[in-house]
Amino acid sequence: MSKKIISLSVLASLVIGGFAGYMAKPDVELKFLEGNAGAIQWLVNSGESEALQYQAYNMATESLKMKVNKETEKPKAVVLDIDETVLNNFGSVIGDYLTGEGYSKERFTAWSSEERAIPVAGADEFLKTAKELGVEVFYISNRYSEDLEYTINNMNKLGLPNADAEHILVKTDSSNKAERIAKVEENYEIVMFVGDNLNDFPEGFDKKANSERKEMVSTVEDKFGTDYIIIPNPTYGDWEGATFNYDYSKTDAQKIEDRNNALNETLNK
Repeated sequence: MSKKIISLSVLASLVIGGFAGYMAKPDVELKFLEGNAGAIQWLVNSGESEALQYQAYNMATESLKMKVNKETEKPKAVVLDIDETVLNNFGSVIGDYLTGEGYSKERFTAWSSEERAIPVAGADEFLKTAKELGVEVFYISNRYSEDLEYTINNMNKLGLPNADAEHILVKTDSSNKAERIAKVEENYEIVMFVGDNLNDFPEGFDKKANSERKEMVSTVEDKFGTDYIIIPNPTYGDWEGATFNYDYSKTDAQKIEDRNNALNETLNK
């Protein structure tokens, strides 16, 4: 199933029609979330977003074809994130914006229970190719255990490979993926990671400041496009958490101040 191009107005109607909890509130004061409007429009409506997704997965496919010819001690595997990497959560992202309340675990589980996510452009073909090449596919996601059954059902409906509890490793005690990566490495040689967040890659990006994350990227720049494939997502991620010093309890006003301070610091360097 290929990713469909759907206008934001149509997506909004799908979201509102599909789950009453995402009903838009005309009088809501969006405040902090107003800053996400352009990013959401770009992610769900722009051809540029879709082009970059295809570009990333085209690069991933070509790199994987070269890797299968190299000898490894263990069977080869690829590890992918799920949200905004394999599955396009338009209903969740738009719903969080329309309610004016932002992300919540409860709303995301409600969205995932509908099992209506569609593939990110190019993801389904890449996964099909990986299986054809004899490379095992694992998904390491920070979805919660409550979402696992819905995730498996959704991915099976889309015909995505290895959509089962053995290959989908969801969040347990920590959002840090290191332990789950190590679990896969017990039996497989991971030849590629695909994600939309630096924390999807095994370099220790977790809970680092944005300046540190950028420095760390520069030390492994040769891995991007070959061993590490990153999917564009400007709507959410740990880059945002780093802006707020990972303090998600801050008020909208404090988060806006943090955003502005970060931009001013960059401008004045």
